[in-house]
Amino acid sequence: MEEDRNHTVQSINLDIEKKRNEMVEAATILGFSNPQTLRLSEELDIAILSVINKSIKKEV
Repeated sequence: MEEDRNHTVQSINLDIEKKRNEMVEAATILGFSNPQTLRLSEELDIAILSVINKSIKKEV
């Protein structure tokens, strides 16, 4: 069970890192205020907040 959870955490971390890289690339090419860059930034925020919320729920 713990191994499954660790795999899930690693998968989520990889997804967040991938999304961050996509956002940085979009910002570099298209600019920081480009709608695509902003959309990727919002998606990254949602992914990070999801991890934080899960962590908080687990502590309670």
